[in-house]
Amino acid sequence: MPEVALSSVKVENIGLLESEAIFTVRIDNDSEQSLSVGKGIHRFYLNNLFIGKGYSNNPIDVEPFSSIEHPVSVKLSNIAVLDNFQELMTKPELNYRIDSELQSKSLFRESYKTSHEGRIGLGSSR
Repeated sequence: MPEVALSSVKVENIGLLESEAIFTVRIDNDSEQSLSVGKGIHRFYLNNLFIGKGYSNNPIDVEPFSSIEHPVSVKLSNIAVLDNFQELMTKPELNYRIDSELQSKSLFRESYKTSHEGRIGLGSSR
């Protein structure tokens, strides 16, 4: 079963009502077989605050016993989230959780649900 973890996060395209954050996720394949992901949905939490969800629609192939990093764009509603998000981005380190569902490109459209928690340093991610 694949694992999904957060590698970095940065804010881009700051607007009046909506902004965008780029979450770089790492997909690990600990299997002897290649993993072909057709699409995915990822829900991101920083310090227990739901930040938003992003979609992966570009096919990804992960070789056996390897990993790949993939950027995921998340739209931030400035009214609901951005104030808290900007405060979080000033901290040197954050707890995170990422809940992901990956759908394979295979004929059977297998679906993998994963949840991963960890800490991320933001020193070079801003």
